[in-house]
Amino acid sequence: MRGIGRAQTLLRRLTRRERPIVLMYHRVAEVACDPWQLAVRPQRFADHLRVLTRERKVVPLAWLVGELRESRIPLGSAVLTFDDGYADVFHTAKPILEEYGCPATVFLTTGALDTPGFWWDVLSRIILETPALPPRLEMDAGGKTNNFDVRQVVQPGRVQGVAAREALHTELWRALRPLDPTERQSVLAELAAWAGVDATPRSSDRVMTSQEAKALSESPLISIGAHTVTHPSLPLIEDEDRSREIRESRMTCERIVGHPITGFAYPFGDQDDASVSAARAAGIQFACTTDAGVVTPKTDLMRIPRILAADWSQDEFRQNVLSFC
Repeated sequence: MRGIGRAQTLLRRLTRRERPIVLMYHRVAEVACDPWQLAVRPQRFADHLRVLTRERKVVPLAWLVGELRESRIPLGSAVLTFDDGYADVFHTAKPILEEYGCPATVFLTTGALDTPGFWWDVLSRIILETPALPPRLEMDAGGKTNNFDVRQVVQPGRVQGVAAREALHTELWRALRPLDPTERQSVLAELAAWAGVDATPRSSDRVMTSQEAKALSESPLISIGAHTVTHPSLPLIEDEDRSREIRESRMTCERIVGHPITGFAYPFGDQDDASVSAARAAGIQFACTTDAGVVTPKTDLMRIPRILAADWSQDEFRQNVLSFC
């Protein structure tokens, strides 16, 4: 009996390891600074797909959702997703996906299409890449004045200075995230002027054009999902704005691809009951979070968990993704 018990335990462990997983990528690119682990280098992305296709069946997200609706758990399956709509997904990730025959869903921040880039990349460049920063910072944001002592930051090459700079970056990111896009852009311009750098996003950090998004969607391996218009934290905005962000993003995606859009990803992974209700009301039928986890029979299709895939080696990818349970 003990042998049977051990066998059942082993079977349960193996089954857990074979549960469907949804991977979350953002970019496939070489970047100088990546505080949020958004970018995976092209060779490493190819390594991920090489490992993944050997050990899992890579399936479209909509197919997985269809199986879950039928109360079926397709063991051994994996799904690839990309958030935001960076241009390198079209130019760099797509050819690698095609090489390995892997489908993927790309969630588009529709208001960012045809624009130079996202605010968080500009903030990272200002704070983390500028060699020398002034010792004090006073910043008006969100109706209040924030004062920052930056003296610890201005010690280039010292560990304490690096940690202080990273802490300053995180604090400023938190201050800028709730702002509306107009005020955020104004604050970013003031930060750039304070640091003595340009606030223009790098061309390498740009977002897809609408034409590139359409061309991407024409690949039989690619499906498109909505990701709001301006990438706000949905729980932090008013009901009307929340509904508009989801509805208009979905409609823009539909104009680009020419067919209904039913998938969605919550910006920053932030969601609450009001966000889920707004997504349902906008016609969204399934949505992804950034909550880490595997897909189970109890998975809420409006709160599908995902596993972040960072710039890991093959061994790290196996450890962090394929061993996740």
